[in-house]
Amino acid sequence: MTKSDVLAPPDLSQPLNLAPIIVEVPKAASIHFEWKPVKDAASYTLRVSATAMFTKMVKQVKISSPSAEISGLDAGDYFWNVIALDANKKTSEVSETFKFSIVAQGRAQEMMLDIAGTQLHGRVVEIFGKTEPGAALIINGQPVPSIGGDGAFRYFTEPLEAGEHTIVIVGQNRRGGTAKQQVNIVVPK
Repeated sequence: MTKSDVLAPPDLSQPLNLAPIIVEVPKAASIHFEWKPVKDAASYTLRVSATAMFTKMVKQVKISSPSAEISGLDAGDYFWNVIALDANKKTSEVSETFKFSIVAQGRAQEMMLDIAGTQLHGRVVEIFGKTEPGAALIINGQPVPSIGGDGAFRYFTEPLEAGEHTIVIVGQNRRGGTAKQQVNIVVPK
């Protein structure tokens, strides 16, 4: 019996799964992709597709570092994953596939997003505020499950490590308008 080392699939970090990337001119925007380095990996293949099955490949780039900048993408939904390759040309399994959306921010299509406040419950942060009825919100990459008929929302984060955190709230209304807010939180030790 022989033992062979198998490369671990890369662990994706940016863009976050289901994250909308709001830019003024989608084709000109540079999208930052990043993942955790894989031990013994000599290079990586970053794949971006318009379909979850990767049948319509938009970009496929071979690079040596665990990050890349990609531009030239139109507004819309995309899927991405990464494969690691070692010096002997052995490949890892395909990483988890993440989905992201590129949204063109129109000046006339702003939406209302007011963060009324935050409250710390141990290591969990509660964020509450008001947006437009029917809007969709994502806080730190996680969709907000319930927004009231009047647009009021309340969201609890996952437990956070001690230290300073920036919580990003992005929203999109039914007209395609977008909004983005950031809240800085310090979780005590």
